[in-house]
Amino acid sequence: QLSAEGVLSQKADLIVMEAGSGPADAIAILKASGVPIATISTPPEASEIGNKIRAVGAAIGKDSEAEKLASDVEAKLKTLETEISALPEPRKRVLFALSLANGRVMAAGSHTTADAIIRLAGGINAVSDVQGYKPLSDEAVIAAKPDIILVMNGGAMHMTAEQAFALPALQATPAGANKAFIAMDGLYLLGLGPRSAEAAHDLAAQLYPGAVKPAE
Repeated sequence: QLSAEGVLSQKADLIVMEAGSGPADAIAILKASGVPIATISTPPEASEIGNKIRAVGAAIGKDSEAEKLASDVEAKLKTLETEISALPEPRKRVLFALSLANGRVMAAGSHTTADAIIRLAGGINAVSDVQGYKPLSDEAVIAAKPDIILVMNGGAMHMTAEQAFALPALQATPAGANKAFIAMDGLYLLGLGPRSAEAAHDLAAQLYPGAVKPAE
């Protein structure tokens, strides 16, 4: 729903966009405007965060600053990986619910930023056999057997535990039986950027209380 006119009205010297941004007509107008455009690849993988930072740094002429930040973030991710690898089995099955539309759960499958952060935090995506964000049938929700429901709070997508567990399908899961529900800031949780190591650690501390110490 990007408006080319709205972007151009900012009189920017450079436009930085994610690969796959749209709609196509708006992007065509931006490209025809003559304003330089840098397109950044943003695959939903924690391993690519450093490269994304470097690409943005190159686009804005801050290569050395970007390299320092990227190296710092990669070191934090490596430390987190070591901490998570020591977690006890079994790992928690997590269902990320984007929304509840018409009584159906819109969930995050594989190849999503939600899937990446769940795995980074030592969880198992309960619907990893689904690709992208898809609405689930009641049968699929129950079959997923999530231990915890994860949502993002703030903004239009805000969802409460009461709303989630009002759905019979979610009530019938282990998460429903234990009222296990985690809400985190959406940009912090799903940004896959400089704060992702901290966000994954915060999520892990809620998934595995006692095993992972909350950040001080």
